[in-house]
Amino acid sequence: MDLLIKFIAVLIAMLLGHPLLFWVTERLRDIRNKDKEENEKPEIKKDGSGKITFILGLLERGLTATIWFWGRYEFIGFWFAGKVIGNWDRRKDSDQGAFGGYLIATTISILFAVSVAIFAEWLTEIIKIN
Repeated sequence: MDLLIKFIAVLIAMLLGHPLLFWVTERLRDIRNKDKEENEKPEIKKDGSGKITFILGLLERGLTATIWFWGRYEFIGFWFAGKVIGNWDRRKDSDQGAFGGYLIATTISILFAVSVAIFAEWLTEIIKIN
C-alpha cells in the first residue's frame, strides 16, 4: 500500500504541478508586461521549446518527490542550485524579470512536489495507524 500511495503521489506531483505553474508564469508575465505598450512586449517563442520545458518540468517534479521519499533531501537543494547556476549566464543579459520569474516558477515546482510527497507520507502513516 505504501508503494502505491507514493506512486500516485509522484504522478500527482508530475501532472497537477503543470497547470499550477502555467497559471503562475502567466500571472508573472502579465505583471512584468503590465506597463509596456503592445509593441514592446516580448514575443512568446513558438519554436517547440515549450514541449521540452513541459517534459522537463514533469520529470523534475517526479524526481523531486521520489528523492524526498528516499530521504535524500540534500539532492533537492543541489538540483535547485544547479538550475540557478546553469541559467545565470544564459539569462544575465536578458530581462531580470524573466530570470526572477524563472526562479519563482522553479521554487514553486519544487515546493509543490515536496508538499505532495509530505502529504503522501502523512497519509501512509495514517493508514498504518488504522
